[in-house]
This record gives sequence, structure tokens and C-alpha cells, in this order.
Amino acid sequence: MNISDGEDRTLQNDPDINDFKNADAEFMFQSSQDITSNKPSAPPVIDSKVDKKKKSVLLLGGIIIAFAIFLAVILLTAGRKEAAVSEYGTEVFTDTEGNAYSFNEKGKVIKIEGEWSGGYSTGDRKHIVLTDVDQNLYCFDGKGDNGVQVRSEDGRLLTIRNNGFIYTTDSNSAGEDSDTAYRYFFDTEERTKIGSDIECTANNSLDALIYKDQGIYILPDNADEPVKVAGCEEESEVKLVGISDTGKMAVWTEEKGSKTTLYVSENNEKIKIGDLELTNKGFDYTYACFINKDSEVIVGNGSSKQMFRKKFGEECVEARVIGEADLFGIYSEQGAIYRGQNDHVKGLYVICAGEEEYLSNLYYIDERGEREKIISDIQVIVGIHKGKVVYIDEDDSLFIADLGTKELKNIQKISSEVYTAQVSKNGEYIYYGKDSDDYETYTLYECKAGKKLDSVKISDDVYKMWISEDGKQVAYLKDPTSIEEMYTKYGELYVKKFGKEPKKVSSDMISIFGNDGYISKDNWNCFKYEDKEKKNIIGRILHFDGKEVELEATDILYDYSFEF
Repeated sequence: MNISDGEDRTLQNDPDINDFKNADAEFMFQSSQDITSNKPSAPPVIDSKVDKKKKSVLLLGGIIIAFAIFLAVILLTAGRKEAAVSEYGTEVFTDTEGNAYSFNEKGKVIKIEGEWSGGYSTGDRKHIVLTDVDQNLYCFDGKGDNGVQVRSEDGRLLTIRNNGFIYTTDSNSAGEDSDTAYRYFFDTEERTKIGSDIECTANNSLDALIYKDQGIYILPDNADEPVKVAGCEEESEVKLVGISDTGKMAVWTEEKGSKTTLYVSENNEKIKIGDLELTNKGFDYTYACFINKDSEVIVGNGSSKQMFRKKFGEECVEARVIGEADLFGIYSEQGAIYRGQNDHVKGLYVICAGEEEYLSNLYYIDERGEREKIISDIQVIVGIHKGKVVYIDEDDSLFIADLGTKELKNIQKISSEVYTAQVSKNGEYIYYGKDSDDYETYTLYECKAGKKLDSVKISDDVYKMWISEDGKQVAYLKDPTSIEEMYTKYGELYVKKFGKEPKKVSSDMISIFGNDGYISKDNWNCFKYEDKEKKNIIGRILHFDGKEVELEATDILYDYSFEF
């Protein structure tokens, strides 16, 4: 199903590609999949004037192109062992000399000299973790000082949180039978051996869920030894799904033959949730989303029409939806659950696959599991924020409406022939592109929600945009120029405050670095193209302070993950 929230979404995104882009096991949610952070780009937009059959053919070509780009990203970043790290950390930059660069809390660049192959800073920007060209692992404070060597063997950085990280040592270099995982805390500089077993980590802590010796174990982040919470059926394939930040709830599956069973642990007690009925076993992932201060968990699978909601200490409620649903299409009335809008949640708004290919329906599901269809045959949910929904229907028309539990209220049409759109976190400002004849560039407009909707044209020939969380600023790139054989392009960078005239800021710009799909108003960084050497794009990092861009670093190697 097609979804959007903050990021620049395009119409007709294929559901499998969309899910694949976001289904990283240790990223912004918890899932039984293990997918690296090199995400493929979305397939190209299909123009609204093209008939449905032709749209399907063009989309298939887009999927193939996206997969080719994904393979190119893998090849161009081959040899980097930090691929499976969480997006709660921000990837560092490296230059042609091997020096590393990270952003501090104010968005300014911190340089750490050395021969680094890559690394990440924590979400709060108070720590930086780097790997050198010999695969030694170091951590620094947020200023790039007080470096400590943590690992001297080859390995991977699996998960990074504000208080520490989990990493592995390679079995060959460590002289062991299999790779071994360790947990490291910044404040105490203590490391705990987790072992060579399967593990997954909580979203906002280093509580770990572990499978070993045919059993499920929990390792709290304040303990040195894991506690066994359940045994698993013999000869079953176990997949760990998720653990709450408090460690009081954990979810996993046990698969035996054609049967897949969901289980939850509550205070170390094993409870069966139910049996999964999968529609596409070849592409499925099970997710767990903990809500209402970890007192409830929502569990489902991207290839299932079932959704389970389990409150701590109460019976599980199963909801049956018409069409598959996944984590990225689950909302409260405040916003997307997987983006952190997960407290004070009562009813859920869920996007489900529609009867016609590439279209979706929006349902309201109450706490008893009862459902009500709210919208039919939509292409994209642009966003749900503060009780409002912005969406694009099957005819490429853009609408805004108030959410209800049985139907939408105060439905207003914003525009037709819409190609892409974004909405601010307060639901008040909408930016959209329309009239795309080449499936690449579009005409950009701005609009403010209210009783009267007045759209104002911003610019033609736009191909990327980023908006601030409050919606009062948009940055966009126009007049694209492709970089030969590099699967990316650069253009002219403009910034516009709502209701004001746009201002050209710079040229030859490839990308802007946002946060959770948005930019910080008058405080963000961008990447300017300089040259191409073999398989590398080389450029500069610039910082925008609200008036102009200032040079922060030169000779930086561009990473394709910056595109996503």
C-alpha cells in the first residue's frame, strides 16, 4: 500500500518496493526481517493521463530500475561493514583523505582526522562511533574528542542508541567458531558479551531479545546476564520480532511446517497471540509496535490480513481487515505510529491493500477490533496529523479532510493532476507538485488548510522538495542535471518561506539532509556536487543558517543512502 508522511512521496509506489525501502530490522521499528540500510529508491511516478493498464507496465519497469539502483548502491558501498545499523544513529561522512565528519547538536560539522571507513553518531549527537580502514572500532564524544578503542577485530556495528551500541567480532579474526555480539555503554565503557545467538534490540534502549539453546531470553540494559523467559517448540524456526523499551513485553514467532505462531512475553510469561495466515510467504515480515508507554503491542505481518492488539495483562484482540496491512500504514489520529506517535492511542487508522492493484483503503479500527472503512481507492496517504488526513485519490486529485470513526468530515479538494505532496506535522501546510509530463519534474504549489483553500504557484521544473516541521519553509531543487553513470542528479537550490518570494541559495546541489523526513527551519545541511572520480561522487557540505549557505567541509565522498 502507498503511504506518505513527511517525506517527498510520489504516486503509484509499488507496495513491495515501499515496504522493502523501510523494512530494516534494526531501524525505526522492529521486524523479523534483516535488511541492510542501503535502501532502493521508489519507482518513477506514473502520470495521471496514462491509462491504468499502461501505468502497470510503466510501474513494472520502475521496479526493475529501482532494483538496479539498489544493486548499484550495494556495489558502490561494498566492503563497508556498518550496513545494519539503526537509523537512530546518523551516518557520518568521510572525505577523500579518510577524515570523518559528523553534525553536532546545532547542525555544525565536527571533523575527526584519521583513516576512517565509516561510522555513525547517536541520535542526540553526544557520541560518535567510527570504524577505521583496518576495522578497528572507536567511540568519541560529540565533539570528536576522548577517543576510546572498543574493538580490534573485524566485525559489524549492529545497533546504536543514545546510551551505547551493539557490535560483533568476526569469527575468523577473533579465533572463534562464529561471530560474537557485544554490548557497549558510553558512560561506563563496559562491554557485555551477548554471544553468537540471534538478537534484536528495543527501539529506545539496549534491552535485547535473544534466542539460544531453543529458548527465548531477555537481557535488560542494566544486567550482565540474560534471563530465560520461555522455551520454544523443538524443530521450529524462531524469528525474534521486537522487545519494548522497558523489557516487559517481547514478541517472536515460531514456525513449524506451514504454521507460523505468534507469541508474546509479559513479565517473563509466554502467551500465545495467534496463528498467522499469510497471503505471500515469499515476501513477509512480522512487526511489533509498542504503544501507550509500552503497555500494549500491535502485531501483524505485511503479508497478512490480520492485526493483533495485546494489552498487558488482558486478552488479545484480533482485527480482520480487507487487504494486507503493514506497520507503515498504521496511524493514530496524531500521526504515524512508527514515527513515534504512539502514546494516548485509542483507535487506529490503518491503510490496507485495495481490490484494485496499486490502490488502497483506509480503515478505522477501534480497541475491540471492530473496523469501519473511511476512504476507498486511494493512491497515497500523504499524511495524518492532529486529526486531519491529506490524501491523493485514484484520479490523482489531492484532498484534505477531518478524520472520523465512521467517515471523513469536511472534505476539501485542493487540486487535480497531482504528482507528489507533503504536509507539515501540524497538518496546516501542504506543498504539492502537479502537471508532471516527464515523470521527473513538476510544478510546485503551496497551500494552507482552512475554510478557504488558496493554492499559490511556487516554481516550474522542480524535482525534489523538503519542508520544515511547521510547514512555514520549503527548500527545493529544480532544473535537474544527471551525473553520468552515477544514478543521481544535481540542480538549483531555492528556499521559500510560506507567503514570501523564493530565494536562490546555491547551484549544483544534490541533496538536503533532513530529520525524520523534515528539515529544521533555518538550520540544515546540504551536499553540493564538485566532481566524479571512478565510482565516487565528490562534493562539499554546506550549512544553511536562514540567510545563506556556508562551507563546512570539502572533498566529501557522497553516499547514496543520503538520497533516502
